[in-house]
Formats: sequence, structure tokens, C-alpha cells
Amino acid sequence: MKTLMKKSKILTLALTLLFAANSLAQSFRAEISIIKEAGLYKILLPAELRAASAQNFDFLRLKDSANVEQPYLIMDASDRQFARYQSIEIIDQKIYSDSLSRYIISKPLGLNSSLILKLANTEIDKEISIYGSDNKEDWFGLIENQRLNISASTSPLLEKPLTLPLSNYAYLKIEIDNRKSAPIDLKEFGFYTNQYIPSALLPLQEISWELKELTEEKITRINFSSLDVHQIDAMAFEINNAYYLRPASLLEKREQETKKGRDIYEEVLYRFNLSASSQNYFTFTNLALSEFHIDIENADNPPLEIANIRFYQKPKYLVAYLEAGKYYHLDIDLSRKRPQYDLDNFISDKLHSLKDAEIIGMNVLKAEDNLNAKADAEDSFFQSKLFMWLAIILGGLLISYIAFGLLKDMGRE
Repeated sequence: MKTLMKKSKILTLALTLLFAANSLAQSFRAEISIIKEAGLYKILLPAELRAASAQNFDFLRLKDSANVEQPYLIMDASDRQFARYQSIEIIDQKIYSDSLSRYIISKPLGLNSSLILKLANTEIDKEISIYGSDNKEDWFGLIENQRLNISASTSPLLEKPLTLPLSNYAYLKIEIDNRKSAPIDLKEFGFYTNQYIPSALLPLQEISWELKELTEEKITRINFSSLDVHQIDAMAFEINNAYYLRPASLLEKREQETKKGRDIYEEVLYRFNLSASSQNYFTFTNLALSEFHIDIENADNPPLEIANIRFYQKPKYLVAYLEAGKYYHLDIDLSRKRPQYDLDNFISDKLHSLKDAEIIGMNVLKAEDNLNAKADAEDSFFQSKLFMWLAIILGGLLISYIAFGLLKDMGRE
């Protein structure tokens, strides 16, 4: 029996060797649309190509029709953030040239820390006090006699920011001291809010799903699968029920070595809640899978009616200088190392200013095509045609020998 087990292990090793040799015989190639005008281009990398590169773009090479390597850069579509100014209505104002200027404003919800005074250009020192109230009758101090040093600007209007203590008052009263100098020409109050626009995500169509009810455990299990490992950056559920709040977990089956052999276990990667009061849109970091499942805990409620589940990826672009009238292609070889190009030092992060090209076809290269594509490169022995065929022949002979021996041993037992 021990001899039989030993030969079975050798057979497994031989099959692995044969598979490894076959994997050397293929790589991937993607054609790029013809370039009509020279310049810097951005090329959206499709999910299929990203999966073929195992989400590692060090394996990628850009080449022209003469199979000459071209410099490139991989870039993400950046999220955009900008500041937006909002004016604040002045409810009441009184200006006494020999004593003070008093303004009462409503405090907007977005005003947290910095109040903007927009005034006619001037250069003057003032003292300012600010009070808060919820009824415009009882006022409580926030800032007392703070120096307001205003420096002249090159434009007719200037903005003077003023830091406020954090408060929840509905109204603010601003008093500016006029006893030492003439009043300032204050046009309005306002504040800035940060607006955040995330980059648009691309739908990921390559993942299929199947729903299964585990009645005894009161769990709805959704199994997901795809042919390749894909980067998953977001997921959205479309649920038809009216009222629900269910905890859910995203799990993956994994293996670990133990003294008794290999154990299979489930690891929870993410936890979230499916709720009728939310959009049920979830984002992930560094999640790249081909098979996984989600368990939804129903308790004593009926299972959810899930109409659809969608997956999304953040777009990634290849940026390169391409010449007019030339044909270019990308190829992938998992044995490569990270390339180093000068182009990294000359590209900004503003993708919108670049021209567009696209992937128009992708295929797996056969052994002969792959070797021809590498004809100009100096392959090591372990990437050569000779090694590939030696490994295939030796692997085939070893499998035949071990299989024949196994049949004889099984006949004796």
C-alpha cells in the first residue's frame, strides 16, 4: 500500500511538471487600434487583460509592429476633489461709524470651522467678536476682541478667512470695532465646502452568481465564480423587498497545512449590512478572487428577493507615446520583471488631457507564435523551446511509466 501511495505522489508531480511546461508554451497578446496622430495616448485596460496579467502589470510589454519594446506607464483614474464657495445671507446689519458694525447671519450646516469675510480691498487692522444664539435673543461668546489684520490685495475684492470654534448655534452675530478706524466695506459672508467626485467605476461582467437557501441554518448563500481572478473594487445589490436589515459576510475557502495534511476552511474577508434604507453599494480594498460566497443571515425572516448583483472595477490605463500610422500591441509574460522607463518622469496625473486609443482584440498565443514573438529576445534555457519540449517528453514518459507501475501494483493487491 505504501508503494502505491508513493507512486501516486510521483504521478501528481509528473502531471504538475507537464502543466508547467505547457504554460510556458503560451502567453497573451492584445492588439491596439491604429494610431492616426502622434502623441501621448491613454489605453483603457479591459478586465480580461488585467486578469491575464494576474493583476500584476510588471508582466506587460508594449511593442510596435517590429516587435520593439516601447516605454509605458500604468495610471489610475484619479478621484477629484475641489472647494466650492457658498455665500451666507445677512439677516440683519447695523453700521455705526464711531463704534461698531454688527451683522447677524444664519449658520449653515456646512459651516464648521472657517468663515469667509468678502470685502472691498483695504489694508487695515480691526478687532472682531463673534457670538452664537439659537433664538437671536440670548447670545453666547465664541470669539472676543480678536485682531483682524487685513492686508491689501491686487484685486478690488479680497477674502479674509476667520477660524471659528466648533458649535451648533443656529445664528451668529459678528461685531467689528470701528472706534479706532473707519468701517470696512463688507460685501458678504460665506464659506467653502469640499466637493469629492470619485472616478467612475467600470462594470465587471465576468463574474456569475448562484443563490442557494440553507433552510436549517436560516442563511441565504450566494456562490460567485469566474474563469479568472478579477480585481473587485465595488459591489451593488438590487433587492425587491420593502423592509429589511440583514447582516452579511463575504467568505473565501482557503487551505492550510497541518500535521495531518491539508485542511480547508472559510475565512471572512468582509462584513456588511444589507438594508432597505441604503443603496446597498459596498467598496473593497485589495479584493481579487475567482471563487467566493456571501452568507446572508435571515434569522426568522423570509429570504430576500435579490434581483441582481453587480460588480465594478476602478479603471486602469496604459499611457504611452505612440507614433502616427504605426501598429502596436501588448503582450503578457508571467516570467518578466518590472520595467524601468524614463517616461515616468514626464507624465502628469491629468488623464483627461491625453488622446484615446483602445484594445481591439486579445488572444492566447500558441507555442510557435509565442516563440516567434520572442525571437529578438535572449531567452534563458528554462524559457527556451528546447527546455519546453524536453519537459513535455520527460513528463509524458514519466506519467506512462508510473501509470503502468500503478496498474501492476493494483493487480497484485
